[in-house]
Amino acid sequence: MKKFIHKIRWKYVVFTFIYTALLLLVISPFFYIYYVNNGVPIFDERLEAATIDHLESVGLSEEEISDAKIVRPPYDTHQDYYKAHVFVSFVDDPDVYYIYGKEKYFGDIVQYCEKEVVLPKGNELVLEAMSYDEDGCVSMPIEDTED
Repeated sequence: MKKFIHKIRWKYVVFTFIYTALLLLVISPFFYIYYVNNGVPIFDERLEAATIDHLESVGLSEEEISDAKIVRPPYDTHQDYYKAHVFVSFVDDPDVYYIYGKEKYFGDIVQYCEKEVVLPKGNELVLEAMSYDEDGCVSMPIEDTED
């Protein structure tokens, strides 16, 4: 064992550790920025389960929920909420996806006022009042189309 340890070039080992530490130090802000904006993709199942729990606490049962899926939409969303949303459709309303999000700072699940309606030509965001709306919904930022 002494021969093996004696043959190790410690200068290279130290440089390898230093370069690895520097690389991690440079890369870590990018991971942090991604985490703050999007959340951790590993926790998508937890987000979906938390949304189902929120719906049950509001008074809906799992039998009323037709589909729940995680979506990272291409459009802008509220900056205080994670980019990953849970799109929930109900048995009574299968062509409408109600959008739920998670707050970044406190972790509360909220419903967005906008809904995604499935149309023959594609999906469209609407602001109309529908049957499963919650009182404290959050509006998404509106894009400025005026120049």
